[in-house]
Amino acid sequence: MVDGGGLENHCTRKGTGGSNPSPSANLFDITIMRNALLVSILALAVVGTALAQPDQALTRQRAKIDALDARIVALLNERAQVVREIGRVKQHAGLAVTDPKRVEEVLQRIASNNRGPLPKKICAGSTSGLSRR
Repeated sequence: MVDGGGLENHCTRKGTGGSNPSPSANLFDITIMRNALLVSILALAVVGTALAQPDQALTRQRAKIDALDARIVALLNERAQVVREIGRVKQHAGLAVTDPKRVEEVLQRIASNNRGPLPKKICAGSTSGLSRR
């Protein structure tokens, strides 16, 4: 301690007047102090763990979102490639590249496959830019 009390003054039992406490009294006080220190360290660890758990949970959930986003982008790119190929086939066959009826069918199918939590309007509207062919 800074006040000069020192550990030795805190390790004496009351009633001994601070003069040469018995070894068993010193051992008893040291054991109590050690146990109090251990309890304090454990309490800090528990509090630290409790505070870190939300951060860890957020990190795990955000990692899931990142992985899902990567899969979504890969699927959208795969879909875009198929759309391009359909456009080529239609051009070679002399057909109109866009088919509003087909676009409507695709949008309705996507909306009907949606089980939530996204609103069906959002799912149906999100593909309109993808189905130009």
